[in-house]
Formats: sequence, C-alpha cells, structure tokens
Amino acid sequence: MLFDASYEKFMHLQMKTRSGESLRRLQEGHGHAEKLFLEQVWWPAVGRFDFLHAEYQVSDFKDGDRYLDFAFIFAGLIWSVSRLMATRRIIKK
Repeated sequence: MLFDASYEKFMHLQMKTRSGESLRRLQEGHGHAEKLFLEQVWWPAVGRFDFLHAEYQVSDFKDGDRYLDFAFIFAGLIWSVSRLMATRRIIKK
C-alpha cells in the first residue's frame, strides 16, 4: 500500500477512537510537520503504522497531562517519538 492511502487509513482510525481533548489535539496538533515526519522518516524505515499512536496522552507529575507527537506501543513498551527539530549552529572561532 502506498503512503498516502496508508496515512489516510491511519488518521481515520486514530480519529475514530478518540474523543474530547484527545480528539481536539489530534485534529489541531497533527499538522504538516508530523505528516512530513511520517512520510520521510517513519514510512521509509518501518513501512507501516501498526502500533503507532499520534498525539498520545500521557500523565506527568507536574501539570497533569502531556501529548506525545507519536508513541510506538508494542509488547507493553512505549517508545516516544517527538518532533525532530533541526537546528543550525554557527560556531565562530
């Protein structure tokens, strides 16, 4: 299956299983950068979206809830995938 068809199916399933704040975060927080990450990094490396959850809600000890850009949940383990921020540093000598 091609990326576009798989991505649409993935997002439809994600939205179908969400409600409330979790759904709002998915609708408003999942944008161009997240799709680009999936298309250029995740898809070539993994080739599927099984066990991947977008805008995954986790509880913390400070402010309550946080939303991970992506969480890969497999065999009871959770791996977090956050936005990759490419920064360019200029070092002057």
